[in-house]
Amino acid sequence: MSDHHKVWIEAALNDLETAIYLHQGGFWFQATLSAQQAGEKFGKSILIFGGIGDIKSYSHRIPRINKKIQELGLHSFDEADEHIANEMQLTYVNLKYPDESSEDSPHTLFDRIKSDNGVQWAINYLDMVMNIIPESISKERRDEINKSFVVAKEITNICSKCNNNPCVCNKAGSSGFKP
Repeated sequence: MSDHHKVWIEAALNDLETAIYLHQGGFWFQATLSAQQAGEKFGKSILIFGGIGDIKSYSHRIPRINKKIQELGLHSFDEADEHIANEMQLTYVNLKYPDESSEDSPHTLFDRIKSDNGVQWAINYLDMVMNIIPESISKERRDEINKSFVVAKEITNICSKCNNNPCVCNKAGSSGFKP
């Protein structure tokens, strides 16, 4: 069996670490996009590990990737998993570029909570990879990633308007949190 899935895992880990870094800096949209890329690459690494050779046909279709992983008997997804998979696919496919029907730039549609959810989704995908391919990532590296996300969440919860964590002024929006 080829070890090509490991290359995809390393690429996904890099995207995930980038997502956490961007999240810490308050770049919610970019963090969510990087998290989406991490999850997609984690999924494709599982497909490669499971013997699927043509992963290009899966494109950015996370629900399709998940369906194939489930068909291979490698993981079972529930309704909540399907929902977030659709959200993450939508993030990448539909929300990446400005839409002529909207006056809003895509990045204004994202906030700390969406970024939190996206990064957490990618971390959950990392855990799935670790369960399916245990030797692929060390527990220490997984713990480092989790710690960095916890720190990023603590930093971004400090409101720049009232300088409090949690925010007490209720005015902290997508641009209200800054490290």
